[in-house]
Amino acid sequence: MDSEDYKNIKDFKNVLDYGTLEITLKELNAINQNDLAFEIARIIKNNKIQKPQFHNKPNEQSSDYFIIDLTSDKIELVADHFLNLEVQHVGENGETTPLCAYYASLGDKWNSLND
Repeated sequence: MDSEDYKNIKDFKNVLDYGTLEITLKELNAINQNDLAFEIARIIKNNKIQKPQFHNKPNEQSSDYFIIDLTSDKIELVADHFLNLEVQHVGENGETTPLCAYYASLGDKWNSLND
């Protein structure tokens, strides 16, 4: 795979980065959503996008991207979980906290897969 092909695949709407999937897996395990957690673990294991030959970080997992092949319903469940976390971390006066914003960004990433 060359760099242009890699960029095109990575920019597809059904792709997420390793960091997002890692946090998602931890959050789903924390609330005992075992079926969804299993699906995320499967994606991490099987759906990695091959990096081009001259990638600047070929062996760093943090720079990996994965194709998300979940149903719309499952994607919505994950996005809803992050929406709930966002709401739980709103400040006392209704202000956005850093943690609130972080969970909102994760929810947005998952929601964008259903656009």
